[in-house]
Amino acid sequence: MENIPETVTGANLCKRPAFLRLVRKLVLFAMPFWALIALYVYDDPFMVLRKYDLYDSDVMLNEQHVGWQIYLNHNDSVHFNSFILGNSCTMAFRCGEWEKYLDSGDRAIRLFGNAEGMKR
Repeated sequence: MENIPETVTGANLCKRPAFLRLVRKLVLFAMPFWALIALYVYDDPFMVLRKYDLYDSDVMLNEQHVGWQIYLNHNDSVHFNSFILGNSCTMAFRCGEWEKYLDSGDRAIRLFGNAEGMKR
């Protein structure tokens, strides 16, 4: 008698269903994670994946990133020429209050980063 393989590819019949069950379980296990990733990309709750005209959110945003994006978005039309730089303590200085001490037509922007530290 001739040696006939059990499948077209020559794989054992009992190994193929086990492999398909494994793949099916892995797909079912990964589906919620892919759904969460898709929801995050669609909603962008921290406003870091796309550019926005107005950065207003119910979620605490990365203020360093938001300040830089506001500068990049409005630099051509507003022409900022006064900068308030520092850490979160600069939140005490509102740009509107700061502009009172500047010449007319001068615009201020506050850029701060909370991740900076004191280095020697």
